[in-house]
Amino acid sequence: MKVAVTPEIEIIEEQEEKTELEPLYRILIHNDDVTPMDFVVQILKTIFFQSNPKAYEIMLIAHITGLAYVQTLPKSEAEKRTYFLFWLAEPSFSRSALTPHSDLSAPDIRSSDGRI
Repeated sequence: MKVAVTPEIEIIEEQEEKTELEPLYRILIHNDDVTPMDFVVQILKTIFFQSNPKAYEIMLIAHITGLAYVQTLPKSEAEKRTYFLFWLAEPSFSRSALTPHSDLSAPDIRSSDGRI
């Protein structure tokens, strides 16, 4: 006599972890009468990885219209790059003029007086 043994099968449903994405922030630059155009282009190329023609285009749009869109980044990356920008600009400008906006709940990251 043969006894058939059937294995126990347990079905485990895989639960996907839902990771919450960081909010996206637009990086904008504002025209001012203090920051040299070459410095703006250099910042756009080194910190925001824009090509040379694109960096000049963004700088000219800011110069002509007063405001230009640079790129959209997750909040942590936008803060990191913006603070690095402040660090680079600090020897040329006073720290008080380049204080980051304290309320980062706004969709734009810029300095407290609206300049970058």
